Amino acid sequence: MKNNMSQDDIKSSQLKRIQIRSFVKGGNHGQYFQALGLKELILGIAPNSVVSHLDYNNHIVRELKSQLISGHFPKYISMRYYWDKNFIFSKISSANDLTIYGSDTIWMRDHPVAPNDLVFFGENDSSRRIAYAPSVASRSYNKDIKKISEYIQKFDWIGVRDKNTLDFVYNHTGVKSDYVIDPCFFIADKLFLKYPRMSYLSIYSPDCNNILKCFLSAAETGKFRDSFSDVLNLGYYPRSMFLTSIFNQIEDPKKIIDKVAQSKLLLTSTFHGVMIALMTKTPFIAIPSDILNSRLDSPILNTFSKKRLVSLDKLRIISKSEIQELFDSSDINTNNIKNYINSSKELIANNI
Repeated sequence: MKNNMSQDDIKSSQLKRIQIRSFVKGGNHGQYFQALGLKELILGIAPNSVVSHLDYNNHIVRELKSQLISGHFPKYISMRYYWDKNFIFSKISSANDLTIYGSDTIWMRDHPVAPNDLVFFGENDSSRRIAYAPSVASRSYNKDIKKISEYIQKFDWIGVRDKNTLDFVYNHTGVKSDYVIDPCFFIADKLFLKYPRMSYLSIYSPDCNNILKCFLSAAETGKFRDSFSDVLNLGYYPRSMFLTSIFNQIEDPKKIIDKVAQSKLLLTSTFHGVMIALMTKTPFIAIPSDILNSRLDSPILNTFSKKRLVSLDKLRIISKSEIQELFDSSDINTNNIKNYINSSKELIANNI
C-alpha cells in the first residue's frame, strides 16, 4: 500500500472525477443511507468534484426474487426512483481520477444476495483507489486467494468498519487499517434530530414478524401494556400487512430516520437499525446475530451500553424494570460518536 498524499498534494491536485463502487439501486435502506452519507461527505471535502456511483447491480435477479417473496416489491420500485433522483451514476468504463470502494458488505464472502465479485476489489479499474468502510461482515477469505491479495495491495488507503475486515486487510497486505464510522452518520440533516418522543414502539427488522410475536408475548404479561400506544413496523413488513403497508413502503427512505427519532423505543436486528438509533439518540434494543456482532465489533461499541444487545429468548422474559431502564438513552455517548465522525472525516480528507 502506498503512502498517504500530503496536504499540499491534495490542495494542488486537479481531482474532478470520483467514482464510488458499492451496492446500489437496491431496496435496502441501510444501503441507501450509507451511499447518501458517503456522497455528502466527499462533496463536502471536494466540492468541485463530480461524485458518481458505479451503475452496477450484480445481484438484481436475486434481489428481485427476494423482494417479491417477502412482499416488499413496492419498496424496491420506490427506492429505485430515489436512487435515480438523488445520485449520479457512471459506467465501469468511465475515466476517473479516484475510485472509492465501500461501504457496507461489498467484500463479504458468499453474500446471501450479492455474489462474490472482483469488481468490488478493483477489477477493471486503472484509477487511484481507496476504500471507505467496506466490510467482510462475519466472513473471511483465505490468504491464498491470489487475485484478491493482488488487488487489495494496490489500494492507497483503506479505512474499515469492523475488526474482522481489519484482520482481513492485514492478512492480505501486512498493513493495519484505520477504523472509520459508517457513512450514514454524514447525512447532515438527519444527525442527532431533536423530535419530541412519541409513545410508540418501532420495529426495524427483516424478522419483524418474529420480533413482534416476542413483543406481544411480553405484552401479555403486562410488561409493555402501559408503555406504548402503538407498534410501528419501519422498512420491513409482514406479508399479511402487504396492502396496508404500501404507502409506507413507497415513502422517501429518509422518513424512516425521522420516525425512529420520534420513537420511544426501537427494536432492530440490523446494523443500520442500530446506526439510525445512534444517529438520533433513540433508545433501542438490538437482537444480536453472528453477522450483526461482527459488524458492530469496532469503536462503535464504545458509544452505547451492551445491555441493549438482547436475544429473542431474553426479550420474551425480560423484566419490566429492565425495559424501563432501556427507555433511558443517556448511555448513548454522543461525544464519542462525534469524535468518531470527526476522526473519520479527517482520515478520508487526508487520503483523497
